[in-house]
Amino acid sequence: MAFSYLINRKWAGDPRFTNHIGPTGSALAKVKQLESYYFYFNELGQSFGYGQVEEGGSPVRQVGLIAQELMAIEPSLVKTMDEDWAEFETEDYYWVDYEALQILCLDALNELNEKADNIKTQLNMPVETYPEIYSGPMPQLPSSNYSITGINVNPVNAAEGTTVTWNLTGTSLPEGLRVFFKLTGTFNYLDISRVSAGADDKSDLQLWPESGAEEAGLSKPKFGDAFGLFVIDSTGSASITMKYIKDNLAEGDETIIMTLWPEDSFGVATGELSTTATITDS
Repeated sequence: MAFSYLINRKWAGDPRFTNHIGPTGSALAKVKQLESYYFYFNELGQSFGYGQVEEGGSPVRQVGLIAQELMAIEPSLVKTMDEDWAEFETEDYYWVDYEALQILCLDALNELNEKADNIKTQLNMPVETYPEIYSGPMPQLPSSNYSITGINVNPVNAAEGTTVTWNLTGTSLPEGLRVFFKLTGTFNYLDISRVSAGADDKSDLQLWPESGAEEAGLSKPKFGDAFGLFVIDSTGSASITMKYIKDNLAEGDETIIMTLWPEDSFGVATGELSTTATITDS
């Protein structure tokens, strides 16, 4: 699982934001060296929350690359997990930046097209024509003429077994805007679950698994017990629906504090707005 914050990555390709230091060399030569593998997440991987299997279920076979092998071919596509997680006691763990890998694959396809066109020319075959590279005016960044005004949760105080909705509020919020958040408080990840609002629901929630983490030598991430993002839909709003799990334990009131990330996906300050809800025993 590629694990990274994509808050500002959407605009990282704008040359006004970056210093380009030259081409990456033959992408095709690099892609030809890559080897894919089938894999299952083991106990250590599941302690990070990857590939967890419900009791009685079977692990899901997945396909991917080995980070250490990719590092020898293109090190910029491999990151260390300690960039986003609390410190590890023994060693660094790695993840593959699959999003950036797509760019390498795109370059490799272009190289293959060029080779194919050269062969067609040698065989006196017609070569397809392609649109010219765009050289017009630079597109402008999305308008920042909007504001995030707060977060509300309904109901604020709810018993276990209740479904609650957290709403991001604001004015003129543009469709597709992403606003990250973290959840802290006295609850733990077993107290809540995400409820999907349908196929158009782009918002997300990820939970930090405490089970097995201490045994694996891990500590909680810096961002809290859970984290996720609001994604503004076509109506200019976004929400996260959760269900408070009924466990029949006398735990007393538990708090959930939702706090917005300092900046949204367009780089506009959120004010780190926050709000608090309470889970009560059923």
